[in-house]
Amino acid sequence: MTYTFKLSRRIAGFRAPMLAALFASLAGCNGTDTLGPDSSAPAAPGGETSGPSLVTSNFAGGVPFGLFAQPTTAFGSRYNGAMVNIWPQFLLAELAKIKASGGRTVVIFVGNQEYYKDASGHFDFGKWKARVDRFRSVDIAPYIADGTIIGHYLVDEPNDPANWAGQPISPATVDAMAQYSKAIWPTMTTIARVEPSYFPTTPRYLDAAWAQYLARRGDAGDYVRRNVSDAKARNMGLIVGLNVLKGGNPNGTTMSASEVQTYGTALLSSTYSCAFISWTWDSGYLGGSSMGSAMDALRRQASNRSTTSCRSGSTAPVPSPSPTPTPTPTPEPSPTPTVDTPLPFGLFQAPMDEYSSRWTGSLYRAEPSDLAERLAKAEGAKMKLVVSMAPPSRVKNSDGTFNLTKWKAQVDQFRSLSLNQAISNRTLYAHSVIESPNCASCWGGRAISWATVEEMARYSKSIWPSLPTT
Repeated sequence: MTYTFKLSRRIAGFRAPMLAALFASLAGCNGTDTLGPDSSAPAAPGGETSGPSLVTSNFAGGVPFGLFAQPTTAFGSRYNGAMVNIWPQFLLAELAKIKASGGRTVVIFVGNQEYYKDASGHFDFGKWKARVDRFRSVDIAPYIADGTIIGHYLVDEPNDPANWAGQPISPATVDAMAQYSKAIWPTMTTIARVEPSYFPTTPRYLDAAWAQYLARRGDAGDYVRRNVSDAKARNMGLIVGLNVLKGGNPNGTTMSASEVQTYGTALLSSTYSCAFISWTWDSGYLGGSSMGSAMDALRRQASNRSTTSCRSGSTAPVPSPSPTPTPTPTPEPSPTPTVDTPLPFGLFQAPMDEYSSRWTGSLYRAEPSDLAERLAKAEGAKMKLVVSMAPPSRVKNSDGTFNLTKWKAQVDQFRSLSLNQAISNRTLYAHSVIESPNCASCWGGRAISWATVEEMARYSKSIWPSLPTT
């Protein structure tokens, strides 16, 4: 995908808090590494009687202005808008912080496209729905009502065949995705990152399109006028922004500060857009004084625009809320510890003769030939083992960088072992899929991306669905 977004996942701690004591004792293995994280809408036409309020206690007014994957800490005098991807269990806390800082944000629930493609790389509607369903139990209604949530970002570049193995997602399917969202959250705006001209007629359920400008698309003023005209013709809202990292001139370079200010000013010349959100956050790129001045100039212009809802003028009825679906057969998180579940406590690589009442946990770098013996000994001593199956030295390329294929080959050596009982009784406590992925110097100068770490966890779950990954 030439100009698609890389939607980063906010890493905010381990899923199972009971690992904390064990990993506190492990932290000394590399002191330089960290384990930290990678609107007033008028009543909508068409019979709806309520929409998000465009007035919140802290929002300064105007058009929300910011970037994709923007850290919560960056909301303030320069940026007050964003597009974020947050796990369900952390969403409410982050929304509260964004609201308190006077911010507003577009939210995505489905994450990286790889989670909702079939084996051929085509869009899989069923998988997409399952990703959305993870948020059904999160009470985001107050943040929809007060405008903190600008809207639900359904999909990125459905029109680009390169994203979907040669088969773009049809406009009808995009609208069906919006319908599915409305069935769960009837008053939440639905958004797709595609220009409005992709839709031959007014969508029934999709509220807003997205015009992301790159220099190769011609004059910025002409570009925004065309997209505003197309959006109005289809009764759609419109979000605008810049591709600051790959949209400069010539040949998709990063935009200079002067380009950012010139192109952004052209986009803001129209009062139709409801938000200005650019791709994507990069602290190094954004940190210079000239870029800061350019962004400040655009923020002032955005603040002087009238606050506009992204809701469409569609006359389609809001679908009846759908029942909560039968849970899909995805692995459940580890159970919450109780007073009857002791917290594992121990050290890296404790020898077997130390498995005792003193130590109740350890991280073991396993070999297929002796894992069964280790687990039997641990079970007898009531020990919990976090197991690493792929030593770092065996999963590197010749230049020291990480090789996912080699990693999978190492893990595959354990497929034939009978581990279900040890997993069930929690002697095999968790699979440590990798150590220090964020340490660039550990991996040939190139840190392992969180998307790759997540793929490793997915691969582990495909073999041992109930084994926690860390």
